[in-house]
Amino acid sequence: MPHKIGLCLHWMHALDSALCIRVNRASRNRLTRLFFRLISRLGDGIFWYAVMIGILLSQGQAGALPTLHMALAGFERHADLQVAQR
Repeated sequence: MPHKIGLCLHWMHALDSALCIRVNRASRNRLTRLFFRLISRLGDGIFWYAVMIGILLSQGQAGALPTLHMALAGFERHADLQVAQR
């Protein structure tokens, strides 16, 4: 592996490790946990439904294909989770 790539990978690993440690320490704070719990919950659907509606309202017919793609990806993910839970 070339020296520059090795240095870059080492730097990225050090940065990632430092970030993980800081986030882990921050997770001891109740408000931080509540914030990430809320963000996670929004990712379960509410936020994405609002985004899809926003795309359709703002882009009209041009937003139909991206919205359909998002809906199909969400449906496929939901189906995968259902199969995995069996």
